[in-house]
Amino acid sequence: MLIYKTKSLVKKTCRRFGYNLVKLPSQTAVQPFPYVRQYRVRGVVFDFWIADETGLRWYEVDGMEDTQEARALLKLARPKDKVLEIGCHHGFYTMLLAQVVGSEGRVLALEAEAKNALIAQAQAVLNNLGATVMVMHRAGADKSGPLTITTSDGSNAHAVTNIESGGMNVEAVTGDELAETYGPFNLLKIDVEGFEGQVLAGCKEILSTRPKIALELHLAQIEHYGTKVEDVFKLINFADYEGWMIVPPHFDQLVVFDPHNLPRAPGLNLFLKPRHP
Repeated sequence: MLIYKTKSLVKKTCRRFGYNLVKLPSQTAVQPFPYVRQYRVRGVVFDFWIADETGLRWYEVDGMEDTQEARALLKLARPKDKVLEIGCHHGFYTMLLAQVVGSEGRVLALEAEAKNALIAQAQAVLNNLGATVMVMHRAGADKSGPLTITTSDGSNAHAVTNIESGGMNVEAVTGDELAETYGPFNLLKIDVEGFEGQVLAGCKEILSTRPKIALELHLAQIEHYGTKVEDVFKLINFADYEGWMIVPPHFDQLVVFDPHNLPRAPGLNLFLKPRHP
């Protein structure tokens, strides 16, 4: 009983500071990298490469098959959807969305870090989804051209700010440019570690069509890139949308989205669909 209370207290403390504590599997049970495991996410089944230590930390964890993010995406996505995913990491939710949209849908996924992009493309090949999924080694931005990124946190790539040094160059592209060639898109998913303002600014034409939106807002990091939170909110007419959100530290709760009372937490996960006219 004491052990249970201690674990509960540690978890609550971590969530108070915006972290979600998860349990890694026993190292003795893990095969050498890379290895494949199968996921069954609320009835959607796909295989997935656990390619390295990062994959182990992010995806080989308790509860990965029933996260609130997965539940929300399954509420949004439908067969035949055309998805633009900017920031796909190792492609976990890319595979989930690809299975949902089916052979008549499409998923175009961007990943700024080269190794992650290779792993995400390997997931598509593993699941015979080459006709449905395209992974591009590109960064999303408000204009095309070279962009410097870093992976100093050991997992996600993010754009280099004026207080950082080093990094690597990657070609950036706007969502609107991609829509001209590969669109139209009716579901826009963005997870770019605080670079949301620039990415959304590059998707103005897409946003004008009122797509479904899955957006991870890193409100504590947005201003590092010279963008104000209010500017980000102006790019999306939230009054036109309904849906759900995850508000840290309550990662295990999916609450109703209220456009008139958006929490100013360090981060928000929004899952939105346009209101009917």
